[in-house]
Amino acid sequence: MSNDAFLSFSRRALRSIFTRLHPLTPFDVDNEDKGFWAAFANAQPHIWRNYKVSQAIDIPATRTLRFIVLSDLHVGSHSNDLERLTRIVEEVSQKQFDVLLLPGDFVNMQIFGGGRVRPERIAEALVPLVKTVPTFAVLGNHDSEYGADQVEQCLSDAGIQVLRNSSARCSESAANIYIVGLEDESTGFPDFEKGSQGIPDAANILVMAHDPASLMRLPDQPMLVVSGHTHGGQVRLPWFGPVINASAAPLAWSHGHVTLGHRQLIVSAGLGTSVMPFRFLCSPEIVEIELAM
Repeated sequence: MSNDAFLSFSRRALRSIFTRLHPLTPFDVDNEDKGFWAAFANAQPHIWRNYKVSQAIDIPATRTLRFIVLSDLHVGSHSNDLERLTRIVEEVSQKQFDVLLLPGDFVNMQIFGGGRVRPERIAEALVPLVKTVPTFAVLGNHDSEYGADQVEQCLSDAGIQVLRNSSARCSESAANIYIVGLEDESTGFPDFEKGSQGIPDAANILVMAHDPASLMRLPDQPMLVVSGHTHGGQVRLPWFGPVINASAAPLAWSHGHVTLGHRQLIVSAGLGTSVMPFRFLCSPEIVEIELAM
């Protein structure tokens, strides 16, 4: 067995063990009660982070495409999280942008801290944005642990296009850009070759992969990859940065803009939390990406 195969097997085995500790699903009712954790579970104020990308994708020089990325919502991981998501949606709706990207982990399956919100309520809260711009999603490991098919159905019913090793044209105004959505690295089987089938040779590709580790699977050709999953490390130490990122990706890929060969990767710190309902020196964020030549 190769090292990569052994690491993949090990991660899946550990994920299987931890899944047994997760709450029973599906959630029958919304229960945002944080109990003992309430004092620690108030969300920090989020920030906006902007990236300008000018080489990964070839688009007309006169056109700038704006993407908003809402990653790792984990709705329920904080106190009053549905209300918080509603405020975030209202805030985003005030911006001018072309496409909404949702890189997975909609539900909260963290072991500690309670707070369970049904995926249909999460999808419902996103509808005001979905009605205004093309919206694409991939599923994360927490979504798979809840039930990938159930989460996908809720998102699809709300008008969100869920990509699972499949692709779609970005929008009518960006006809030469295709979005390839991959399955999650630790709970699915990401397959770029399958996902990119049928895309014209001259098309430009934006890949949405929940886990930045998927970058290592992709061919070294010009493309932009958008990920989440790591929460920026969630807990960062002064001068050192993240201690762990819950990914096979290097710690240097935990957050921000990474270039690897002809590929560019943007990793969002996301909006929710995992394992425990707090962050340290790692603000939740909304990401805005401007594609221009």
